[in-house]
Amino acid sequence: MAFLATHGLKGERIFISNYAKDIKSLSKLPQKIAKEIRENMSRFAYWKITLLEERPKKEKASQMGQFELSHALSMRVKGRLDSLSASSFLSLFLALSEQSKIESVTIDCKELDYLSSAGFHVLLIMRKECEKGVKLTRVQPSVNSLIEQMGFDAVLEVEE
Repeated sequence: MAFLATHGLKGERIFISNYAKDIKSLSKLPQKIAKEIRENMSRFAYWKITLLEERPKKEKASQMGQFELSHALSMRVKGRLDSLSASSFLSLFLALSEQSKIESVTIDCKELDYLSSAGFHVLLIMRKECEKGVKLTRVQPSVNSLIEQMGFDAVLEVEE
């Protein structure tokens, strides 16, 4: 949970058994079987991850040095934006946005080979923070296909 909080997120564990009473098909089963299903459902949960109301303030990373930002940020991504790299990418963005308000982000995706759900999540957070939006340029066809399939072309500006 501390990891999520440092990235401006909060997690809530929701047990499936909380919704067992709403499942009408359980009433059609024999009571013994319905009871076993409810008991087993109490062991399963999912995580609901949302943004914190107010992002926690972090100390600026010393290796980042000083940046002078206009209200537009340009970045370049190489390789994969996946669960291994997404947190670093988000941390960099958040550290820069603490130094100066960022209204728009342009990301050069010429060398971006893959975009996972973690990468999409980071792009959504960036989009929420930037009032003028996030623009992806020089997007590879394989990555653009993922963007379109996920429906992100509706919330991000994408150029091939």
